[in-house]
Amino acid sequence: MISKFQKTETLKAELLKFGVESVDFEKVMRIALRNGAALAEFFFEDKESSRVIFEGGKVEKIVDGCDRGVGLRILFDNRSVYGYTTDLSQSSLEKLAEALSAAVTQSDSKAEVVEWRATEQPNREIASYRIQKNPRQIELKDKVALAERGEKAAREILPDARQITSVVLDSFRKILTVNSDGAIGRDQKTYLQMYVQVVGEKEG
Repeated sequence: MISKFQKTETLKAELLKFGVESVDFEKVMRIALRNGAALAEFFFEDKESSRVIFEGGKVEKIVDGCDRGVGLRILFDNRSVYGYTTDLSQSSLEKLAEALSAAVTQSDSKAEVVEWRATEQPNREIASYRIQKNPRQIELKDKVALAERGEKAAREILPDARQITSVVLDSFRKILTVNSDGAIGRDQKTYLQMYVQVVGEKEG
């Protein structure tokens, strides 16, 4: 039998920061562990991203959007099962937990109740890491200009190139993990990438 998880404001506050409201998360966790799994861990992710593709001297495509969802991993008897959903409602999370817990068999592990607690980053350099200029706040015209610079630079070096594609990508990821050991961890990551792809042809 799995005892009732101790409710704390820490868990509610972290879920609220991620935009998850009106969800009885302890109930979802109990469902995930009901067949005796050793560990259940939820991985929430919210990602905003944009992609500028410059090709043939013009903007070929611009994509901007958001992705959001949660993955669940359940460990038992040195095995694991995994699933995910983009619906963060109570019913959807329960269905995900039910589907995966059904695969847990022949496990004698028992979940121990611990108080929900936020984890700390022990490395000071990582903990204090800050982005000076968020690429998500850069104007679209400047991202297009950067992609155009890449295409022109490649064209100057390789004037006979058959095709040149310059791409600028940026993204901002918010991450929240919650596991049945009571650990709550959150992080955010900012990415800025650029690459130029060249297709060449010579003598057929």
